[in-house]
Amino acid sequence: MTPAVIEAPRAGQPSPQPPSGMEQPAPLDDRARIARFDRPTRLLHVVIMVTFLGLSATGMPLLFSEAPWARLLAALFGGFRGAGLVHRFFGATLLAAVAWHVGNVFYRAFARGEKGLFWGPTSMVPQPRDFRDFFGMMKWFLGFGRRPRFEHFTYWEKFDYWAVLWGTIPSRKAQLASIGHRCRFAH
Repeated sequence: MTPAVIEAPRAGQPSPQPPSGMEQPAPLDDRARIARFDRPTRLLHVVIMVTFLGLSATGMPLLFSEAPWARLLAALFGGFRGAGLVHRFFGATLLAAVAWHVGNVFYRAFARGEKGLFWGPTSMVPQPRDFRDFFGMMKWFLGFGRRPRFEHFTYWEKFDYWAVLWGTIPSRKAQLASIGHRCRFAH
């Protein structure tokens, strides 16, 4: 069995076709734009990404403070004490971002009466269709079916969303417990 090869087109030649059996997505019109998120939600994404990277960069040297590389990384933040302070700042910022997001979802759902936030094609809550899409995607990966068509959010986007949300809660609870523990024994 020989592997399928797709060559780049030469000047003046038509574009090559994909190997038989493979679907090629339809080309997007350059003018077609789909706004999936409003400006505050895009800003929230940036805040979550920056705080995650900041928590990683400051938390790793704190967790592995015995390792030689940890001193070098902590030095970027003024030593381990500075890394701890910056880590707490990023943690508080992430907690505030998640609290804002959850508050915004409840405001939109209950104060403004938006429909579809908790159920329907534009909801981030997993739906029965997501499980069908997952198995349909597995069949497509293995060559046993067609690629499924997805609703507004795919099953993997919903998984990522809930992973961030549920991952934030236990880590912030641990942080708050740690702060409370230090405050009790400081006196």
